[in-house]
Amino acid sequence: MDTVVQPDPMVVCDPGKLHENGIWGAFDLIVEPVGRWVQQYVLGPEGVFAPEVTWERAGRLVSPTLPGFELDVGTIWEKG
Repeated sequence: MDTVVQPDPMVVCDPGKLHENGIWGAFDLIVEPVGRWVQQYVLGPEGVFAPEVTWERAGRLVSPTLPGFELDVGTIWEKG
């Protein structure tokens, strides 16, 4: 079964996943403001992408895919 998701902001680091008719494969980072959660997908030893960590409203994301990238998850929903 194929699953199609439409998150709000998302990050895809592998240009090979980008195709004319969409993204093939898992996103590296998804942000879902309505639910106020952030989920990080990581390539596992079996060669399959799976959610490694989910943050709800707070926490610090450090990405193995984006060297040097860190995000205080709570700042996504701050009003400025």
